[in-house]
Amino acid sequence: MTQRGRFVLTGILMGLIAASAADRAVLTGRKSSLSKKNWVSGAAFQWHGRWERMQQPANPAPDEIRIMAIRLQFQPDEDFMTTGDGTFLMDPPDSPVINAPPHDSTYFAYQLQALDHYYSTVSRGRLKLTGHVFSEIIDLPKQMGEYNPGTTEDLTDLGLAELMRDGITGADQAGAPFADYDVVILFHAGVGRDIELGYDPTSKDIPSAFLSETDLAVLGDEYADGISVQNGSLRITEALILPETQNQEGFEVGLLGTMTLMFGFQLGMPALWDTETGRSGVGRWGMMDQGSGNYNGIIPCEPCAFSKVFMGWETPLEVRNGTDLTVACAAAKNSRKIVRVPINDQEYYLIENRQYDANKDSVTYGTDADGKRIQFPSVGFLELEEPVNVIVSIDEYDYGLPGSGILIWHIDE
Repeated sequence: MTQRGRFVLTGILMGLIAASAADRAVLTGRKSSLSKKNWVSGAAFQWHGRWERMQQPANPAPDEIRIMAIRLQFQPDEDFMTTGDGTFLMDPPDSPVINAPPHDSTYFAYQLQALDHYYSTVSRGRLKLTGHVFSEIIDLPKQMGEYNPGTTEDLTDLGLAELMRDGITGADQAGAPFADYDVVILFHAGVGRDIELGYDPTSKDIPSAFLSETDLAVLGDEYADGISVQNGSLRITEALILPETQNQEGFEVGLLGTMTLMFGFQLGMPALWDTETGRSGVGRWGMMDQGSGNYNGIIPCEPCAFSKVFMGWETPLEVRNGTDLTVACAAAKNSRKIVRVPINDQEYYLIENRQYDANKDSVTYGTDADGKRIQFPSVGFLELEEPVNVIVSIDEYDYGLPGSGILIWHIDE
């Protein structure tokens, strides 16, 4: 089934973004798809009919993934159960907001730049994302609410598969060069149904999702092995569905948190919460759980030790006897960042050092697409005096953690 996250926001004011630990986006999970295309060559586990542990190369070459972003807008509507009218925001905002309109092709190119900076940083340069935004906006044949009736999970799953089919098919008819890219992101007009405000005034908004060929099966046998493009010479089996923004009802939420989480599934990173019940697993300490919503989704945290080892981005130091060890945090130059203590062949401890403010200055900085430096305080509020363009880089992605210290993870593969 599809991966759809829900975030709960508390204590955010118009133009003010709370920085305290109590004011955060909280993820509650749904069932998830997972890419089985082995995009990361040095990953500790890869799919070969089943997940298999791999012999990792000593110095794997950096992986590069080419992304094509396609913009989708719906048939215009006046449905109060959806956010917006089905088209992209193009008018300048009348109040301070992050990810400010116009949401044109340049805006989405900056979003891809922010996604690349995150993954390049947390992989220590072992993953490079290059992005291109297709020039044409694709008009979908239905209104937003027809793709998500907001009634049952099965109908929502069907609607998401239909949205992917209609978006891919429309882009193909418009000449999108699918063969030149590895991954497809479908950015649709409106916000994602990923924000919980204590009530749900727009239950027909589109949930953010990563879809694979498993999800397309609801469309029938014709789509069992993907969506045909380029006169049948290629079939698209995977795509991410993301909104143009997560801002709504006067609440400011970063799109980056949603993007990093969904792209994690594209890379083959497993969810670290109970995807059947939605119960949190690693909480705010891991990007593949609630940590994607840290600092209201503006500063998603780094993947936890397990995720980094799983992807081959860190090689743990294995120890078997009692000894004094120094374990460095992610921001340190010391290469000893994760320690592995074996229990048996498939069970072990991973030890890591997580610091929300490594240099102890009670602040971190972001840079937006205009080159403007934005200061994020650890307490109080981020005050927006004017609209802010897409924040394309963050100095410390662990800045939204609930604390600092040594984490000991018990892993049973």
